[in-house]
Amino acid sequence: MSTREGTSYFIEQSSEWDEIEVPDPSQSQYTLRSLSCGTRYQFHIIAYNDVGRSDPSDVISLMTQGGCK
Repeated sequence: MSTREGTSYFIEQSSEWDEIEVPDPSQSQYTLRSLSCGTRYQFHIIAYNDVGRSDPSDVISLMTQGGCK
């Protein structure tokens, strides 16, 4: 993902689409922490700059491995 100066990226996580700011928008990957094992998550990405907010990306759906103990 390329960035322009002044652009910020946010990952929004379901179920209530909580915003998580990506600290370095020039990175092409980001590790989400504190996910629960054996849980399905949905995410989309939104860019912000001085012009406004982009439309959300397509939803990314995944399930973490394992079962909770």
